[in-house]
Amino acid sequence: MPNGASYSEAVDFPMQDGKPENILVFDVETLPKYHPYAIMACAATSNAWYSWISPWLLEETEDPNQLIPLGDTMIPRVVVGHNVSYDRARILEEYNVAGTATRFLDTMALHVAVTGISSHQRSEWTKYRKSKKSQLEQQEETMEVIQNIIHQVREQENEEQDIPKRGELGRVREQISQSMADFSQSISTLIEEDTEAAQEKRWEELTSANSLRDVAQLHCGVELDKEIRGDFMLSTPQEIRDNIHDYLDYCCSDVNITHRVYAVTLPAFLQACPHPVSFAGILEMGSSFLTVNQEWERYIERAEATYRQMEEGVKKRLKEIAEGARCLVDTPETWKEDPWLNQLDWTPKVAGKSRGIVPQVGRLVCFSPLSKDWLITEIGIRASCR
Repeated sequence: MPNGASYSEAVDFPMQDGKPENILVFDVETLPKYHPYAIMACAATSNAWYSWISPWLLEETEDPNQLIPLGDTMIPRVVVGHNVSYDRARILEEYNVAGTATRFLDTMALHVAVTGISSHQRSEWTKYRKSKKSQLEQQEETMEVIQNIIHQVREQENEEQDIPKRGELGRVREQISQSMADFSQSISTLIEEDTEAAQEKRWEELTSANSLRDVAQLHCGVELDKEIRGDFMLSTPQEIRDNIHDYLDYCCSDVNITHRVYAVTLPAFLQACPHPVSFAGILEMGSSFLTVNQEWERYIERAEATYRQMEEGVKKRLKEIAEGARCLVDTPETWKEDPWLNQLDWTPKVAGKSRGIVPQVGRLVCFSPLSKDWLITEIGIRASCR
């Protein structure tokens, strides 16, 4: 800190010694129930920590439309964040139609590029994660039950007046304690073996969903407590003000974790995608913007209509291809020569029995006006099982 400077001081935007900071790790918090604008933000640089609180939250104005200033638009700077486009939408200078020299680096994009998860993998990954969490919870419950038993035996031992019985209780307590130690050691061994095996065999351990919590656990081994996040979904502005320091600490902790994720994912990205164009592409894509006017709603409608039209066209074409392939079922010499069709499973499917419906054979008796006679015909009918 410069001579005479206090531990904390007010600045118009992140700056040090009168110069704007050019590399920041950044995060914002909002109250979605009230409006989409930020109510607080935190940033960290190599020089200092910075925090911003919305004048609306502090009741200095009734206008919630408050944007976060970062300073001169022509100063080159890099802002690191997780899903940083969400944070960028709440920065004042980013609404300058002339553009800025600020570039945004998204740790979520770095994670996706290196160890991201595809949409069809998500359900299996979620299932595996829930199963693993359930196993850990069961182990913790087992340890807690054993500890309670040991505590009860110890209390009985202290209250027991009969010396032989007290000695017997002591031996029981020691046996239970030893059993708990053995159980804990076996669990630790299994976890280590499972971790080693998972690193080699299970793809679920090599990827994660895109939230900061999941990414931090994967890359940094950090378990984030996101319970306080629910306060921003449910709390009133007054409740946030009453505990403003706790919520600023929460925002700062997200900044800290984002920096730790950045320190891991950036080198991994540069190794996986070493060409400078790849890195430049991430910076450029994160800095684009789309100006809109009164035609925006019509544009959305036209885009949606075009999408639906193209989607129907694709479905129609796929149906035509499928019908064409179906006609080749009885001519294997044709589809076996096709490089695409021969990859399909051409085994005919056998229709299964309908649930609750069984075929029955009955007789239909009717009068023929031509032969003037009664005709008896056996027919197959379907009857519901009751």
